[in-house]
Amino acid sequence: MSALEVLGTVFLSVVSSVGLVWLVREWISTRLKESITHEYDRKRIQFEADLKREADSRLERLRSDLSIEAARRTAELTRVHERRMEVLSKLCGILHRLRTVVSAYTSPMEFPGMQPKADRRKAVAAVLAELDDFYAPNRCFIPVATCKRIEAFRGSLRDLTIEFMDSVESAEAGQAGREERTQAMAAWDRARTVVMDETPRLLDEIHVDCQRLLGIDESSPRS
Repeated sequence: MSALEVLGTVFLSVVSSVGLVWLVREWISTRLKESITHEYDRKRIQFEADLKREADSRLERLRSDLSIEAARRTAELTRVHERRMEVLSKLCGILHRLRTVVSAYTSPMEFPGMQPKADRRKAVAAVLAELDDFYAPNRCFIPVATCKRIEAFRGSLRDLTIEFMDSVESAEAGQAGREERTQAMAAWDRARTVVMDETPRLLDEIHVDCQRLLGIDESSPRS
């Protein structure tokens, strides 16, 4: 074999070796890249799954907390509504009784068996005291506008009672002069106006307010 042939054989061997090394290196590089990509994709998918699972868990806890809070709030509102119903029911009863006893006290008709005016006045004072004792601590359950009507109703009947006592009872108790009789007549007229006109209107307005607060709509057609 000549030197040229030997050199050619060596050259081919070197080229073959270099090519083989390059192929092996490319194969290893490709496999390594594929392995890295696969591992990255696997971890990314796992991370996304873990993230979604955690988000779902937090969302479920949030829904549960909101549901519990809503149930608690509903229970509180129910108790407040029930207490408001009790307050309004009793308050309306006291207001009606107040008008009744004032009407009896200032009645222009005296029937056999009726109590003296002084006793009827004491009955008015007792209902006024009952109203004050009940209204003050329960005022928070009543809107401001309704409170103003209730206070106007109470004030009107209280003032009438005082005026009636100072004029009519005083005139009946002693020798009434012309001025006293004039004041007594004015008190009778005032009593008729308050008992027959003013307080029924205020009671109707308070009644409508109470129905509205309790969710009763009288405008709905009745069966």
